[in-house]
Amino acid sequence: MSEPDIDSEEMVLRPKRVTRQQLEEFVQKHRHPDESPYFSLEEVAKHFKVSDSTVRKWVRSEHIPKDSYFLIGHTYRFDIDKVTKHLFNNDEQT
Repeated sequence: MSEPDIDSEEMVLRPKRVTRQQLEEFVQKHRHPDESPYFSLEEVAKHFKVSDSTVRKWVRSEHIPKDSYFLIGHTYRFDIDKVTKHLFNNDEQT
């Protein structure tokens, strides 16, 4: 049986109710085929509806693991799939 569709607000506000399958389907469904999986820090903040400083805090505290982003000079590029999966995995473990 298929899980019901979710929206981005539910994913952010009620992450414990979102299954891994729903998360993966949401990411695939909402990505434009030509869109890069790499987001800027500001785009990550907008995606999760948090401030830029919250994303920086997640990086410093390693809630976003080092294999989920790369840094060129002072510019971050985040693999949004890895970031999303890790944040939701982290939430499930607590």
